[in-house]
Amino acid sequence: MFVIAINGRLLRPEFLPIIDGASLLPYALQATLAIGPRHIRIDAKTQEVLGSGHHHQPQTENANGAPVPTDNFFDDRFKPVSAIWATDLGARFDKSRLGLVHNPFAINPVGQGGLPAEFEYLTKIEGDEYEVAREPGILKPA
Repeated sequence: MFVIAINGRLLRPEFLPIIDGASLLPYALQATLAIGPRHIRIDAKTQEVLGSGHHHQPQTENANGAPVPTDNFFDDRFKPVSAIWATDLGARFDKSRLGLVHNPFAINPVGQGGLPAEFEYLTKIEGDEYEVAREPGILKPA
């Protein structure tokens, strides 16, 4: 089992513990499963909501404009990575968050509940489509 642990604590203001990105999902999920910002489809004539979801975003750009892949778990080179363990762990443990993003293609997967986390993201693949579900972890949320 090979797990990448990421602590985003130094990437945010001290008063704002967060591990979620523009999609309202953890950055670790956006960086590995090509999930982009939320969107809503509206009928231009009737103003009726037709649907909503997340954009497919297989890459983004860094501050220099260079492309950065965000579909890493779909790349065979990342099969050895079992999961991303994402946290925002600072000096105040009561404000910390801890999540686990499972690699659906991992050679040696981490079983659900295999690592302490408040929540886990599991991916179900059917044909050409996939669905990501948030499940409670074995830790209680802070």
